[in-house]
Amino acid sequence: MGTVTRSLRSNKQETSVEQRIPVEIKKGPWKIEEDELLIKHVEEYGPRDWDLPLSKGHLQRTGKSCRLQWLNNYQPNLKKGDFPEIEKQMLFDL
Repeated sequence: MGTVTRSLRSNKQETSVEQRIPVEIKKGPWKIEEDELLIKHVEEYGPRDWDLPLSKGHLQRTGKSCRLQWLNNYQPNLKKGDFPEIEKQMLFDL
């Protein structure tokens, strides 16, 4: 598993101190619970701010992984399956 560091900044006396906290990143298939958290995130914030679930500690997935999971599996206008015959014919005619 890879790690990503999360930055915490503290402004004391006009100086910025950065502290790094290691975060474990999950790889591999998504669990049902993770999918539910992702859907909840999109319902609350819309399909953007993909790094937010990681930064809030809800999901141990990268923003890219969250975005791809949403686009490939849960996007409302997503069509899966075979092309209709008329679309197949249009492709062959090209």
